[in-house]
Amino acid sequence: MKRMTILALSLVLVLALVTGALAEPATVEDMLGQEMEDFSIETLSGENYTLYEALETHDLMVINFWASWCGPCQYEFPFLEEAWEKYSDRIGVVALSIEENDTGALLENFAKEFGLKFTVMNDGDMLGEKFGVYGVPTTLIVNKDKKIVAVEVGAKNSTEEFTELFDKLLSETGKTETTDAENSAAEGNVTEESAPEADATEDGAEVGIESEAGDA
Repeated sequence: MKRMTILALSLVLVLALVTGALAEPATVEDMLGQEMEDFSIETLSGENYTLYEALETHDLMVINFWASWCGPCQYEFPFLEEAWEKYSDRIGVVALSIEENDTGALLENFAKEFGLKFTVMNDGDMLGEKFGVYGVPTTLIVNKDKKIVAVEVGAKNSTEEFTELFDKLLSETGKTETTDAENSAAEGNVTEESAPEADATEDGAEVGIESEAGDA
């Protein structure tokens, strides 16, 4: 009886250990392809910065986790700034410092020193820890569908590395938009073709839709 009890307790312990291991936070790389949850953080000027609102006016959002003491972060920031300025109408950038001692005043001085015009804030809500960031710099890129389309761990060595990545992701975004437009046009054609024959006015409308589909 004692042996059965010990065996049962051992199985319970093993299951608890396995369950605990499975429940551990995933690393940031595991987030690739997942939906990025919304977050809202207070900016240095006291305004609220919300990810989903930013995505309403941008095709991509770059979320960079860094710290003021991080040499590689300082090294890549000028490259990120220069690349972003070329795409600022389509891409937004927010840099979140995971260092709790990076105060607002320190971050403002840092941004001025490095000539950073994109948004720089402190990760007060510890999003980096929540998303499994284990080193800095780490960059997540989110598309309009709120999907994480890139996870970059480590510093980029040139502006070109950023621009090539941005070009690739923006081209994929363009393909998605084109496909959606083509699907909508095709659905319109199917609806018109399945309708009964109509007079010349309705035929003209069908020709117009076909033309729009061709244009699309």
